[in-house]
Amino acid sequence: MRKLLLIPLAAAVLVIGANASTAATHATKYVSITRTAFVPAAVSVYDGDSVTWTNSDTVNHQVVSQSAGFASPILKPNETFNFTFHKVGKFSYKDALSSKTGSGSVKVVTRPQDVAATLSANTGSVVWGQSSVTLTGQLSSKAASQTVTLNEQAVGESGAKALTTAQTDASGSYSFTVKPTIQTVYTVTWHGTNDATSAPVTVTVKPLVGLGKIRHRAHTTLFTYRAKVTSDISYSGHYVYFQRYAPAIGDWISLKRVYLGSTGAAAFSVRLTALRRNQVRVVLPESQAGNGYLASVSRTLLAVR
Repeated sequence: MRKLLLIPLAAAVLVIGANASTAATHATKYVSITRTAFVPAAVSVYDGDSVTWTNSDTVNHQVVSQSAGFASPILKPNETFNFTFHKVGKFSYKDALSSKTGSGSVKVVTRPQDVAATLSANTGSVVWGQSSVTLTGQLSSKAASQTVTLNEQAVGESGAKALTTAQTDASGSYSFTVKPTIQTVYTVTWHGTNDATSAPVTVTVKPLVGLGKIRHRAHTTLFTYRAKVTSDISYSGHYVYFQRYAPAIGDWISLKRVYLGSTGAAAFSVRLTALRRNQVRVVLPESQAGNGYLASVSRTLLAVR
């Protein structure tokens, strides 16, 4: 969340009175005292904000408010008085030294609370082209009919960009469905009483690794398979491992390194002699997955001799 408060500063200002504001995070409104009026005569502030009156006349003035409970010292020309308002309401004031100056008022309203936005994903990783991700969140204000923007930044992009928008429901909640094709960071932003940006959510992507049997001559140990890897990048010259499950050790063992062609695919033959029935697969190691991708594995096939 980013919040920017612009606090006006006055040069060589003399502040008189024990009620001078010390809260640097609060704003100040300014009123000039002239011979015939307070300018502006009506101001509006949030609770915790202050008002500074400056004697812009050539004679003395004194600001007094019975409803707000303050009285300034007698202000000589160019002197100022500051008062911080902590109660909500409308408070009138006048010049105790001159009826010609007229009167003024300060309306104090409740300070709006900073709104925060959340974002979470139903999964942190997907397989390329196979599944979508549901992103959900809520505004802390729980306000309905608010517009939130979903932003995305994929690996390799210099910055985030707006993807789409959604309206909050009756509980201030929102949802998006996305289908990233490379590792992507998502945030939501809301613009209102403050600018709210959620914490980033990263969704990783695994390349789609396919394995299919091309042929097998019955009662022989020679099998021919085709492997293919697909994502947003080319896998020409990359390799996968062809593996067999070894029940004796309870783990997978690599039998062959298979290099992929220009289409990201390769046909290869392998002899399976250890067992009559073998579970086989291909694995794309992370070193071959490419920037923005994780290691991935194909489906498991059953090879029967």
